[in-house]
Amino acid sequence: MKSLSEDQVLFPPGHLLLRKLGEFYIVLNADGPNVIVADESGREFFQLCDGTRRLGEIADQIHQKYPSEGTSLKNIKEFSGTLLAAGFVSTEPFHQLKKEAGPPEKLSQIYLHLTRQCNLNCKHCYINAGVPLQDEMKLKDILTLVEDFWKLGGYRLILTGGEAFLRRELLFQTASKARDLGIQDIKVETNGTLITDTDIPILKDLEVKVAVSLGGATPESHSYVRGEGTFHKVIKNVKRLVESNVDTTIGITLMRPNLEEGAKAVELAKELGVNLVTLNMVTMMGRAREHKEMGISPAEAMPTIKEIRKASAETGVKTIFEEVLTSLKNIGRRESCGAGVDSLSIASNGDIYPCNSFQGGPLKAGNIRQQSLEEIWKNSEVCQTFQNLSVLDIPECKRCELKFICSGGCLAETYRERENLRVKSPYCHVYKEIYWDLISELAHELWKEA
Repeated sequence: MKSLSEDQVLFPPGHLLLRKLGEFYIVLNADGPNVIVADESGREFFQLCDGTRRLGEIADQIHQKYPSEGTSLKNIKEFSGTLLAAGFVSTEPFHQLKKEAGPPEKLSQIYLHLTRQCNLNCKHCYINAGVPLQDEMKLKDILTLVEDFWKLGGYRLILTGGEAFLRRELLFQTASKARDLGIQDIKVETNGTLITDTDIPILKDLEVKVAVSLGGATPESHSYVRGEGTFHKVIKNVKRLVESNVDTTIGITLMRPNLEEGAKAVELAKELGVNLVTLNMVTMMGRAREHKEMGISPAEAMPTIKEIRKASAETGVKTIFEEVLTSLKNIGRRESCGAGVDSLSIASNGDIYPCNSFQGGPLKAGNIRQQSLEEIWKNSEVCQTFQNLSVLDIPECKRCELKFICSGGCLAETYRERENLRVKSPYCHVYKEIYWDLISELAHELWKEA
């Protein structure tokens, strides 16, 4: 930690926000970003760090107004050093810079669709899975792709479909190759109906995480979305996975048929011994366009989201919101959602898209049979477009204190609604409500620890 002298002049970051919350203040460094809490003397400290005062002057004024051992020069110097390291103050005027154009050092994550074939006909399926695509990739194509991904710094490989277990041999050979290379996080997404007794020991041996999708938390809603007789089959397989100590999560897509089942989904996970429930909102793409009655707005989803968070706190089952809450403590600056930047989606025929929600649309970056993964990621026009995007390019976002936390929201949602990547998300107000709620929760937690 850098030692500060009494003569050091302190500057605020480009966008520091103090919001009163009961007996303390949330201090949000929107240029970091980071969140801390402060009392009245802390609030005063931040207001005095305006680039015109030396640290010694600031300490004198605070100690005179709030005389205590905690406001001594020694303690304020230590406090200032901690804030400097965290980016809450600076010894030089702050200049907000856009990130450098181009891909990051690592391609961290890919979604690899092994097939578009599926044994179910789910009403909400965003890629209209059912029959395989023509000319789906063979084992040689996929193993080359996985090795190229690893060379680019690959960390998380998500194997999906269609239904991945319809290409069972390919699934396990791909996972084995990834494990041998040292890719750390390997997951398979599945509807959970085709997992057999033979599969489970292989999944465990390869340390493959299993994400099982449910259409709802009850037989009625699940069957309506995914087909009669599927709910109990999936629940049975989840129990077998958990009993065999396979890392298993449940995924719920919020839509009209299950909108009242938020708490039930968390309670079901608790009953099954599952520690994490992931959430998505129905995307009106693919087969979902034929079932418009299933669509919901983000505003309609908010009561369910709050219900899920309450149930999560009561049961100890984690959700995506707890993951975001944890990341807020030490999250780095994010200028976009990561699509096309450090994450890609690859269709079963080798077509590459910025993320799953762009699959089948006009923003295709290339095909791995025609170019290498590295060439497409670094040089394709589509990927370069996403890599040059910044939340700072969007006037409404640039002025927002949450810009580097929200990072502008889901680019696919924005593009689908506005046909433009450089405009504010149509769901901005919902993101703001969720993030401020999470920040307030984190602030209460930090205040208790102080």
